Amino acid sequence: MAKGYVKVATVDGLSSGKLKCVKVGNEEVCIINTGSSIVALSNICTHAGCELADNGEVDGEELECGCHGSRFKLATGEVTGPPARVNLKRFDVRIQGNDILISVSG
Repeated sequence: MAKGYVKVATVDGLSSGKLKCVKVGNEEVCIINTGSSIVALSNICTHAGCELADNGEVDGEELECGCHGSRFKLATGEVTGPPARVNLKRFDVRIQGNDILISVSG
């Protein structure tokens, strides 16, 4: 396993367009299968603290929070639509065989 990374899921266990919450250290991380890649962002919406894995939805290249409609760029976590004003934290992802690995340092 890559140094500084932890296994959080398997590629075949995360269907395209699906979101899953995993714990990495003290942080809740939302892993997302975009269909072309796996990305990892903070699971907590920066607007009102809603859990994105439970309430979010992938819409093209963006993640929309189901609570109040905030939108974030999947590739970077950057806010693309209000009411959120603060970007989501992005975590480095590596794929090793069938394993999804997330950087423990974010």
